[in-house]
This record gives sequence, structure tokens and C-alpha cells, in this order.
Amino acid sequence: MPSFLRCVVPGLAATMALAIGCERAPLAPASRPLIFTTDTAPAFFALSGVVYDHTIAGPQPRAGVRLAVTLWRGGALLFEATSDANGRYYVPQLPRGSIAIGAAPNSGYIAPCPSGSSEFREDKIYDVHVVTTALMSTTGAPASLPLSALWISGSVFEETPAGRRPVAGAFVDLTSSATTTLPPYSTTLTDAMGRYLLCTSPPGTGTDQMTWVSVHRDNYITGGRWAFPGDADIDFQLFRP
Repeated sequence: MPSFLRCVVPGLAATMALAIGCERAPLAPASRPLIFTTDTAPAFFALSGVVYDHTIAGPQPRAGVRLAVTLWRGGALLFEATSDANGRYYVPQLPRGSIAIGAAPNSGYIAPCPSGSSEFREDKIYDVHVVTTALMSTTGAPASLPLSALWISGSVFEETPAGRRPVAGAFVDLTSSATTTLPPYSTTLTDAMGRYLLCTSPPGTGTDQMTWVSVHRDNYITGGRWAFPGDADIDFQLFRP
């Protein structure tokens, strides 16, 4: 068998060639580069920013805050990050989609005014503004908290034999669906008077799109209803089981 066949012909000839020590010829380079369309390009982007803890004295960069990043792309992808010693966080390798960023569940913080985007196609910088659950449950949103142009507000109460009583420390969440199991993209706690204020900046939400508001607190049945961004006086009556 000619030697050049032993080096380039696949199958039995190639097996014989390797058996006698002939190296396999390298594959020729592609004749043209592989072209991706906009829809199929393996595009990944990074998300970064600073976590600010808002207190009565004002906002301060805060280390060790766990963040939840929800990304929608045909379904929901969940990511988590923790702010470093300088309050900075970094999430690499995120695919294109809509994102919302807030404090992770059970982190000790809440994000009444979350960051997010409905067009995530490049590296983004979003500062995340959080408040401790202890502060929010006693004072409401600090004056330093940046509020968006759209919000939902109201109060939470229960009826008692002595009359209406405000429910303080109730979680009020904003989600995209009444049946979703995803973390809320905006959450807050009612103050001592049962009042709440939620910023609404979820991906793809405008003034004509409803969002689901739910209220839950220990020893009460969870309540919820649909609302439009910008709605005020959305009150919830809670009932005991």
C-alpha cells in the first residue's frame, strides 16, 4: 500500500498506518468562518454594580449582601451573587434576556426599588439599593431610597372586634404571575401603620401591564390581587386561618 494512502485515507488504511507509526494528517482548516445569526449567536454578558444599604443616615456600600438575579429567556434562570468588601458584585456569563436584581430571600435585606432591564444585550452596571428588614419594618422606606416614577402603594389591615387594626411587618411582594414560584422582583415590609410602597421596574413592565401583588405574614392567610404600576390605595385585608 502506498505510504501516502496510509496517512490520509480513513478507515482500515488509517488503522494500518497508525499501527506502523505513521501520523494521521491534520484536518484542513474550514474554508470560511462560521457565521452566527443574531438569534443563534452565543452572546454572554456581565452584570456588575454596587450594593447600597440605606439607613437613616443615608446610603452606604455594604459588603456581604446576597443578591438574587432572575433572568427570563423562554423560561427563568436564577443566579446569585454576594457583594465584596467594597460593596461591589459581579455576575459573569449571563445570556441575553430580561433581568431583575434584588436582595436574595432570607438575606436580611429587601429591595423596594429593584434594578432591571427588558433589553439585556450588553454588559450592564446596576447599583442595587437595599434596606434591612428590621429597619423597613419599623420606619418604612428611608428618605434616601431612590424611587421610580411608577409605584404601587396602600395599606394592610385586619378587622377585629375593636375595629380595623394595621398589620405591621407584613411582606408585600411584586411578581410577574399569581402562580409563579420565582423570587419577587420587588418586595417591601409594611410599617407600623400598615403602609407599604413598592417601586415597579420589572422587565417589560409599563403603565399598561398588570403585576401581581401578594401579601403574607406569619399567622395570616396570604392575600393577593392584580394591580397596575402607578396604582395607589391598594389595600389588603388579611384573615387569620
